[in-house]
Amino acid sequence: MNRFIGILNIVIGACFLVACSEKRQAVEVTPVPVSCMVQEGTFHWNDGTWVVVNDSAADHDIIETAFTGSLFPVRFATAAPEHNMIVLELTDSLPEMHSLEGYALDATPDAVTIRALSNVGLFYGIKTLLQLAEQGKGNVQSVAIKDEPRFPYRGVMIDVSRHFRSKEF
Repeated sequence: MNRFIGILNIVIGACFLVACSEKRQAVEVTPVPVSCMVQEGTFHWNDGTWVVVNDSAADHDIIETAFTGSLFPVRFATAAPEHNMIVLELTDSLPEMHSLEGYALDATPDAVTIRALSNVGLFYGIKTLLQLAEQGKGNVQSVAIKDEPRFPYRGVMIDVSRHFRSKEF
């Protein structure tokens, strides 16, 4: 009986060690991105973090709206600091992206870069970043996320009373 209790204590202790060991933070954002690669390290969003917009065509109203309700400080800079920055940029193309609402978010310990095909893509990229920051309480897991809508129509269902369609549709 003593031998059984000793073995049981060893098994329970091993379970606690495994459960308490350091693990990479899981990335859970809504909607689920098309691709997400978790990497080592974290970006620390704090009072010294600057937001840099790298394109004059970017709509600052949309960007400011995206950051509305942020639990973390949002300060805009005209020139990029050496580190601790969030870089937003519009680009003409992103590999394997077809929707104008697509974006790529790359978070490293030094910076977060969101590249998008349109201002709407920047908006959704910022919203994903805010979810990551809230999940880590200001610490953003280093990730490489690519996302775009999977369907041309956004919504949970098409309500025929609001979107009149033919019987054939």
